[in-house]
Amino acid sequence: MGFGLLFIGYFITYLGAFVPQISTFTYILGAGVILFSLRKLIYENKLFIVSASVALLLEISSIISLGIQIFSGNDANLVATILLYVAHASAFALNILLMLSIMLLAKEVELKHLVRMTLVNTAFVAIGAVLFIPCEIVTNKDVLFGLSVALTAVKIIYSVFSLVIIFNSYMRICYEGDEKMQKSTTGVPILDSLNKLTDKIFSKKGKGGKK
Repeated sequence: MGFGLLFIGYFITYLGAFVPQISTFTYILGAGVILFSLRKLIYENKLFIVSASVALLLEISSIISLGIQIFSGNDANLVATILLYVAHASAFALNILLMLSIMLLAKEVELKHLVRMTLVNTAFVAIGAVLFIPCEIVTNKDVLFGLSVALTAVKIIYSVFSLVIIFNSYMRICYEGDEKMQKSTTGVPILDSLNKLTDKIFSKKGKGGKK
């Protein structure tokens, strides 16, 4: 259903953003993969269509911003800065929309634990978006340091949690009649451990959904 590619696209987009020097490039590459992964998911609910639109905005704003920075060097103008902020805002919005889209799909196939996971993670992404604003405005070094640490911690939490959620979707959401395609493990120890941990926390029974 596209969740495998979505996992890869998310990984590139959001974990790459932790390195400021390459964040614009990873936005471009990751958003492109996410767009491609949504080509099937957009038929599942309207929020996936909105997610694709925001991913396209992230792609375009990142490409133009990077192009301006390359051709103007250290004298990148105000337009590039504005577009970079548009890219950051799009990244937050895309994350929230992806979580809500998965929530609706999980609710439809009665994966209650996945619904709870998406709601909790949406709250973390929203907190990250709120913290991002003062981090760009505050000039006091001590306050800025504290805010930056808090923002980084929240970003790590929701980035890893989002990957776990997308991974759970890949493992448990399938088309009706494709139950045999579901998997219990991936062979990747870290992901399998996270999968088991989230199952214990968010669900009483680990049932797969049909789509």
